[in-house]
Amino acid sequence: MMKYIMFVNSVSGIGGAELYINRKITYIKKNNFIPYIIAADTDDVIYEEIASTKIMSCFDLCFPTNLYSEKKIEQKITEMINFINYHESDEVYLESQQTSPALWAEKLALKIGCVNIVYPLIRFSLNRKIYKDFFLKKLKKNELLGYHYTYIKKNFGDEYDGEYINLPFDRNEIEGNKNTFKPKKEYDLSILTISRIEKVYLVDTLKDIFEFALENNNLSIRYTMVIDDRNHKNYKKIKSYIRVHNLDNLSFNCIGPIVPLNVDIFMNHDLYFGMGTTTLNAASLGLPSLVVDFRNSNCYGFFGYDFYEIGASNFVAERSLLYYLNWYSSHNEIRKELSFAAEKLYNDEFNSDIVNEKFMNFLEKSKSLLNGYIDIRYKLYDYIDVIDYILLLLFNPKRAYNLRKLLINSNRIFLKYIK
Repeated sequence: MMKYIMFVNSVSGIGGAELYINRKITYIKKNNFIPYIIAADTDDVIYEEIASTKIMSCFDLCFPTNLYSEKKIEQKITEMINFINYHESDEVYLESQQTSPALWAEKLALKIGCVNIVYPLIRFSLNRKIYKDFFLKKLKKNELLGYHYTYIKKNFGDEYDGEYINLPFDRNEIEGNKNTFKPKKEYDLSILTISRIEKVYLVDTLKDIFEFALENNNLSIRYTMVIDDRNHKNYKKIKSYIRVHNLDNLSFNCIGPIVPLNVDIFMNHDLYFGMGTTTLNAASLGLPSLVVDFRNSNCYGFFGYDFYEIGASNFVAERSLLYYLNWYSSHNEIRKELSFAAEKLYNDEFNSDIVNEKFMNFLEKSKSLLNGYIDIRYKLYDYIDVIDYILLLLFNPKRAYNLRKLLINSNRIFLKYIK
């Protein structure tokens, strides 16, 4: 039987990683694979395809395998083999995410004789020795893929090269038909963003929206923010800001969560700004889309027109949202070009079927070139390993992970190594 196993950090909630997993499961089911997910966080599964997939909850994936004895690892790997109902005649494909899930996946790959392809969905620190050693070896073996053409150099350094495959997006996830939609033009300019509420740019860019409206009081402006949680502290900050900064020509609209997203949300707006996979949502419908740098809440430019990534680049964005709002409002003649450029880049580089076919071809090639596995020994390499090891001695993995999160939030030095 053809089986596809994913080692991931989380399948809970609504986020870019969960969306990616949902898309991958949809694709591999269409191609007659049986999917299996081994994940740390499985408490709150939202997406339908993930929910209908066999999931093994394993909080040990939050910790690197060098902290575990061979006996303990053998026990866990046996549980995983039983979970996927493995037989020697099975054709197995294995994909893993950063950071520790990839190390566990390598152990399973060694046991059943398949290749472990690492596909990190974010940048991560190489300060921790176990991660630096492992991921650099995977990169040199051509068993690690970047999710964008700049990823390898950004995460590992300019001296490294490697292959990349863009994150996929399926326009069919958005309910409704763009071609039959008739937008309601109630405002001179309608601005949209969609994000998890903890993203700081939601708060930081409020001043840009307000200042733009203040400087352009001849325009009627709507700003719609689609969020996932109304109990977060950032939501209170946003509501407080909106109450204080009240303009007659500016309408704030804070809604959500909305799953699945629909055409109406996008097509009733003129301009999108944000980061990550939601940028692809907007671009796939031809909505001009500004890409935000999470590090300083500035914008890089328009997706497909003068910027070609969906997240932070290897340089920091220099221009504010206010700058681009002023530029956009004064360049009416180029708006169709911005729309065309966004949709074209999506179709050429991010379309789900095209991207996933590339990924499967890479897996096939990697299987034929398999040249051994990376030996991860039972050893403590640095003081972060010591802390994790003590936590695992005293508590179960889930409790140990939650305590470690408290340490991360209170200790910037710890964060430097863990992130």
